[in-house]
Amino acid sequence: MARPGSALLCVAAATVLVAAAVAFVGSPAGTHAPSTGRSVELGSRALPPAAESAAASGEAAAEQSGAESFMKWTAAGLLAGLVMAVSSSTPASALPKPTDMFGGVDIDLENTPEHWTIKASKRLELCKDNKAYKKKFKDELYKTEKQQKKYATGSAVYARFNKKIAQIKNRQEAYGDRLCGKQDGNPRVVATGEWNVRASVMWPASIFLYTAGWIGWAGRSYLIRTNDETKELNIDVPLALTCMASGFSWPVAAWQEIVNGEMAVPSSQIHPGGPYTQS
Repeated sequence: MARPGSALLCVAAATVLVAAAVAFVGSPAGTHAPSTGRSVELGSRALPPAAESAAASGEAAAEQSGAESFMKWTAAGLLAGLVMAVSSSTPASALPKPTDMFGGVDIDLENTPEHWTIKASKRLELCKDNKAYKKKFKDELYKTEKQQKKYATGSAVYARFNKKIAQIKNRQEAYGDRLCGKQDGNPRVVATGEWNVRASVMWPASIFLYTAGWIGWAGRSYLIRTNDETKELNIDVPLALTCMASGFSWPVAAWQEIVNGEMAVPSSQIHPGGPYTQS
């Protein structure tokens, strides 16, 4: 059912469009500007040089009328578009709830911090408490034990099946503390920025960034200490190992250089004497 406010906005939009059309059609510039400019152009060919100034003024007036007509059209279109955009906007009551967009996690600002976690999701639960998760491992164990019964007890193949069964049970226990989907029972990788959740991406991401920074800082230190193009090809191994060993504290060293203004050099030192040198 349409709201009264939306109906009024639609009526206002239609009124603005009709008013803009009537104003443009009724404007002398919109109907007579082309004929006036044409008559002035034809008349200027037959007039003597003394009357060319009058023809030029007529052309300027025609161009000004055309510009005014264009501005009217533009203003009417912008106003009509604004009104239509406001009238067709989705009401707040029709927007999806935050709990629907974030997997059932309640993100109400009035709630306690305990609700701001993936553990409060209504679509996830611990894998060890999930029925679908347990059923998958139960089926896998049943198939493995059924194949094991085909071989003699104590044989080498029978022993390998025992190891496989132990691996399945260990895997079930290892994934038990992770979060699984209630419907499919599959473990999830959590990318919410939480540290105290199993399978969170924060730990591997932090390790990757630290390792990448350590490699970059060690290479930077080596280039600064050598300052020799030949040692970029023929690596000075003892110096490189020293830079790698001292690069583990790169976050502290980088912060010190940033504070002391030693992280970057002036642009005049990048191309000394070249066209990019600042005076």
